[in-house]
Amino acid sequence: MSKINEPVIIISSHVDCEHKITDCFSEVCDTDNSLIKGTYDNLLTNASIVSLMLEGELPENVLIAFTGDEEVGSKGARKLTKYLKKNSIEIKCAIVLDVTDMGWKEAADFTVENDFWNDDIGTKVISSAENSGDNWRFVPSNVMKIPEYVDSERVFYIEAAPDESWDYNEKGICCFSFCVPTLGLMHSNEGIFARISSVNKYIYNLKKIVLSL
Repeated sequence: MSKINEPVIIISSHVDCEHKITDCFSEVCDTDNSLIKGTYDNLLTNASIVSLMLEGELPENVLIAFTGDEEVGSKGARKLTKYLKKNSIEIKCAIVLDVTDMGWKEAADFTVENDFWNDDIGTKVISSAENSGDNWRFVPSNVMKIPEYVDSERVFYIEAAPDESWDYNEKGICCFSFCVPTLGLMHSNEGIFARISSVNKYIYNLKKIVLSL
């Protein structure tokens, strides 16, 4: 950390499961090879960021944080924030990775949610998403304050679900959530579905957004 001479971009992905999940798994669906099924909250986004780390192409000021205890008050995110502030590490933005139950019916490849950002970060994120040519959706932190640079056709007019972004925002950190649309009960041993094509596009667009920042 001492070698980083510019504000850091945090990519935050929680490693813990909800306590009701006791049988973690991941599999390709036999009946439809375009789908995978598993206990993906939050296994799927952890795998996604590991994939990008293995590519070795993320900027040096990107801090990957695999946080614990997200399911019990986002304790990991809170501890990370405390550490960064204690060591006077300047934070440009935090990107929270998670799965979502939004956008599945619309076949969205990814969602941008919980826009606790400034307009400079926001315009770059939305511009990157728009220029991707992929199908995506926007889920605001406040339905009464939709940024004017977000196309209304992309918007779900419903408040985004809480995740680690709420805790980063509470500590004054510019942040947003970047999510994979899924289908099913996230907090169960039954697992949830995800589209393989969407996961690939999710990984690609995460890298693209980070580079744009």
